[in-house]
Amino acid sequence: PDHATPEIYTIPLHSALPHVNRILAVNHYGLNVRHSLINTEDAQPRLKLEFIPIPGHTGESTGEISMLHAIKMRRSHKLQFKSGQVSTELIARVSGLRYGDAHLNIVTGKDAIHELAEVHFEATMTFADNPKFSKEVSSWMRPNHTGKYDGMPGFTFGLPAPVALLAKTITSLSPKSVAVVAKNDRRAILSSSGLGLISTLNQTPENWINAGMLYQHIGLIFVTQYVLLAPKAAAIQAGTGGKVTNQFVTSGYPELYFAFG
Repeated sequence: PDHATPEIYTIPLHSALPHVNRILAVNHYGLNVRHSLINTEDAQPRLKLEFIPIPGHTGESTGEISMLHAIKMRRSHKLQFKSGQVSTELIARVSGLRYGDAHLNIVTGKDAIHELAEVHFEATMTFADNPKFSKEVSSWMRPNHTGKYDGMPGFTFGLPAPVALLAKTITSLSPKSVAVVAKNDRRAILSSSGLGLISTLNQTPENWINAGMLYQHIGLIFVTQYVLLAPKAAAIQAGTGGKVTNQFVTSGYPELYFAFG
């Protein structure tokens, strides 16, 4: 966009979350973004994006790893975390972050981590007999040398290349393979330095976007400090999100929780 005047675009709401990277990255080039939901004649809400020049900003941002370049580095971690604690300074830095009505709470106590690992395991196991869930998971499985920019390559699960080629078919045909995922997730959470919970004051499409924006912001800050994140949502999808919220001693609607380390 031209830095002289604001530029306004609208996109379908269901296409909004892939644009989170772009919204955060434009700061690198001296632009802020305001977003809001607007109704249309076909009753399908759209996301309005307004790109606004930052006064006095010239050229690209420099200094520490920028949010733009951090996007290429961020991965969803699915293996156990290596030993070592995340600094209290970094945790304090992200703990105060909000985006609209979306806010973050963090726990690092071992008892809470253990309890949340069990809650997540039990929730994931509720999907073990659901063939539709298995097919959805398999649709996102990718071989180790995939050229696609989405999905889950086998190496992110610790799978060697030959096994990764078969993982898609095995997951699709065997709902029980979800049990393997559940056990791996539990081990990963237990090895983490802590967990974060993103909640919103109420469940609206705009707050879902706010939750996604907040998570991406947190993830990019963490990756610049070489901290890994593992997003989770099984307990929320299984209807046991209240058990998660209780461990964080917070209120509101749970949207997403994640392990880090």
